[in-house]
Amino acid sequence: MSPRIALHEVDPAAFRALMNFGTYASAGDLPAPLRHLIHIRASQVNGCGYCLIMHLSEARKHGETQARLDLLATWRESDLFTPEERAVLALTEEVTLLANAGVSDQTFAAVRVHFNEEQTVRLLAEIMSINNWNRLNVVLHTPADLKAVRFPAL
Repeated sequence: MSPRIALHEVDPAAFRALMNFGTYASAGDLPAPLRHLIHIRASQVNGCGYCLIMHLSEARKHGETQARLDLLATWRESDLFTPEERAVLALTEEVTLLANAGVSDQTFAAVRVHFNEEQTVRLLAEIMSINNWNRLNVVLHTPADLKAVRFPAL
């Protein structure tokens, strides 16, 4: 598949806006391993190869185990994920697949057991940010090869 448009070349301001939102989302006190799970699970659901390669690599560099990465797509059937992570993964899936049924009260309540309001907003920002990138990369046919795509430093 050939790339359709290089967003960072065609509209650098749009690219910077997306990068800035991602920077905002990541600036809270959510642990990096939790953010990696959000990025990977949303990218799996959305079928974004570029983001999967990038975020799997980052997760491994930060010490995520291969067993957990292998089972992430089937996290409900695994005991390798904490109750906090399970709440976040459910929220990630429901936000990513919002048109299916929205976010259930049960899922939102499970998140609120583990996270305060500010952290919940940051979780939602992380989920929205990766979904923006997934959708753009899928639509624009961004190659699933980190070496093939060079984005500018901001």
